[in-house]
Amino acid sequence: MISSKNASDETTALDQKALDKVSTWKPFSEMSVNDNKQFVIYLKITDNAGNYRYISTNGLIVDDNHPYAESVAPEITVSPEYPRNGIYNGDVNVDIEVTDPMVGGTYSGLKDISYSVFDRTSADPNTPTQTGVLYTFDSNNPYQSDLKNRWTGSIKIDSSVNNSNNIQLVIYASDNAGNAGDSSQSGSRGYCVVQIDTTAPTISVSYDNNNADNGVFFKNDRVATINITERNFNPDDVKITIENTDGVIPSASGWSSTQGSYNGDDTVNTATITYSADGDYKFDIEYIDLAGNSAPPVSYTEDTIAASEFTIDKTVPSISVVYNNNSAQNGNYYNADRTATITVNEHNFDASRVNVSISATDDGKSADIPAISGWSNSGDIHTTTIGYNKDALYKFDISVKDMASNDSVDYAEESFYIDKTAPVVMISGIKDESANKGECIPIVSYSDTNIDISKIDLSLTGINRKNIDLQGAYSDIHNGRVFTFKDFPKEKLSDDIYTLVGTLTDKAGNSAKDQIHFSVNRFGSTYSLSDEAMKIISHSYIKTPVDFVLTETNANELTNIKITVFRGSETIVLNEGTDYKIDRAGGSGKWHLYTYTILKDVFENDGVYNIIIHSEDAAGNIAENTLDTKNMKLSFGVDKTLPTINVKNVESGETYPVDNITVLVSANDNLKLQSLTIDLDGSNVAKWEESKLLDVINSGDDFTFDIPGTSARAHNLKLVAKDSAGNELVENINNFYVTTNLWVRFYTNRPLFFGTIIGIVLIILVIVFFATRKRRTQNTL
Repeated sequence: MISSKNASDETTALDQKALDKVSTWKPFSEMSVNDNKQFVIYLKITDNAGNYRYISTNGLIVDDNHPYAESVAPEITVSPEYPRNGIYNGDVNVDIEVTDPMVGGTYSGLKDISYSVFDRTSADPNTPTQTGVLYTFDSNNPYQSDLKNRWTGSIKIDSSVNNSNNIQLVIYASDNAGNAGDSSQSGSRGYCVVQIDTTAPTISVSYDNNNADNGVFFKNDRVATINITERNFNPDDVKITIENTDGVIPSASGWSSTQGSYNGDDTVNTATITYSADGDYKFDIEYIDLAGNSAPPVSYTEDTIAASEFTIDKTVPSISVVYNNNSAQNGNYYNADRTATITVNEHNFDASRVNVSISATDDGKSADIPAISGWSNSGDIHTTTIGYNKDALYKFDISVKDMASNDSVDYAEESFYIDKTAPVVMISGIKDESANKGECIPIVSYSDTNIDISKIDLSLTGINRKNIDLQGAYSDIHNGRVFTFKDFPKEKLSDDIYTLVGTLTDKAGNSAKDQIHFSVNRFGSTYSLSDEAMKIISHSYIKTPVDFVLTETNANELTNIKITVFRGSETIVLNEGTDYKIDRAGGSGKWHLYTYTILKDVFENDGVYNIIIHSEDAAGNIAENTLDTKNMKLSFGVDKTLPTINVKNVESGETYPVDNITVLVSANDNLKLQSLTIDLDGSNVAKWEESKLLDVINSGDDFTFDIPGTSARAHNLKLVAKDSAGNELVENINNFYVTTNLWVRFYTNRPLFFGTIIGIVLIILVIVFFATRKRRTQNTL
């Protein structure tokens, strides 16, 4: 037996010539053949005579292995085209290769190839959806060269009947030796399972909150539930587009799935999106499944409102009201226009939803209500103004509802007054600048819509009487009060020039004033002094003359004016134009004012001056300032002369050897001495003022004080005299001693002290002279 090593070997018998060359013949009794061999068996029969003959087979193949053995059964290879994500969305073309393997150098060749397609997710998973025969070999006596050990081809899996994630393709093959196999058997390389998905996903969205204002505005959270019906779902491929004008973008929750039936096309995949932040939202969603099927446009449940564009607004509108005038009096009264600027901070603003309530009353009656300007808008800020420019009591309130029906926080009602009108203050009963000889009853009335009784002020002052207590009573009127004076008493004290001032400040701070000047002149002219003249009269004494100014007031024109000045016993009648001048004012229904300026030259000489003004009015009244009815004494002193001081018993540089010395001092002034002050060695030892000073002067006595002789030091004495006009004299006595000490007395006695020293010096010189002369005489002898 000769075995083949290649499929082309030993497929036909050798001829006799070739067999004659074979030398490996073996005796034949029996023969065994191994599996999976291709060979030719030769028998050589030889008789005793040496004749031989060859008998052989014409090729023989032994293939007796188990049909499931891969090394023996036909090998099946399928190669479907590479799909998206391993899933097809249409027909699937499958390339198939079936090979009858060569074993032992031979093969029996492919006989039959067929296929079946199964949908293993269907209700009858073992019934094929497609079948077919791919190859058949039916030759009864083939040559080896007719045998096919490899077949390639393709089939198409029809997606219309195979729409599942578990489509199984099984290839059946058998060879000519009767071995058979299929690609579904364990170990077969031709086993093929494919996923086919031709069903497009669907997207459905529903919302839990469809309660919208104006169809798109929501004031509460809104949760969208997204359902994607899809067998081959990948959450990463869901494209959700959300826009929000306020920037906060919500994200979808994790996806959950509800498994469908059969092939799973009704599997529902669910996620939610919670819109909780304010903003104007736009929503869109797209999805392409793993097989590349695109979902059609999203569908929304029937009751859905504002499906893809809507607004979440949970923020209540905020309101602020700012005024340009906050200068209130008494809490809420304003005396100038007031403009309110109303600002509403709201993203979804609707001017028609702003409710502004304004009322206006003036003195209990309805007043004009101010208009609201148009709204100006800048983003979320909306502004308007209200101008309060008329007197009234205003009440203001405001509320705002946004387009999502959020109500603003309750705004506390405001009330305030605009009062630009000044009060009315009116004095009646007497005329301004009037001279009143008879009845004099002023009446002062106050009125204002917003009157403040506590701010009523009334004053009556007289030039001579100064501040005067009011005599009269108040009575009430509508929005005011009236004060009615009693008649001025008919007595000399009442004659004066009066100023009556009534003022009122209302609750808004507006003020009004009425003022009149009048006189009560039942007893003739009245006089008033200038400030400088008043100062002179008050101090009584001056040391530098000045012009003296006073004013005489009378209801009528004055005639026969005379001014007389007395200095001591001297009478001086002054001449107008030389000694004094008159400035006249008034007339024509007003008081006559005569301002007298007495020139300072009249008071040039020291002395005490008395001034008398004489006049007569047109009614025949005679007036003088010294009359009892006028009681204005004009008297003062002019003193330019220093006081005098005389120390009678103490001199500078002297020594007084006594235990005590009483110093005698006389001091005086040509008019009036005001004070005398004495200091000893820098310390005050005596002082006389006012009555004590006058007592000493009037008695003719000296001013005295003691200096004890207990000190060995020299004394310094300072005496200061000051008169009432301010003239001051200072007298100093220096370097004098009051002591009984002999040594002090000796060295302060300059003639004795220096004479003694000179005498001692002369004695010493004589002694020295004689001593020297005696020494010389002795030397000569």
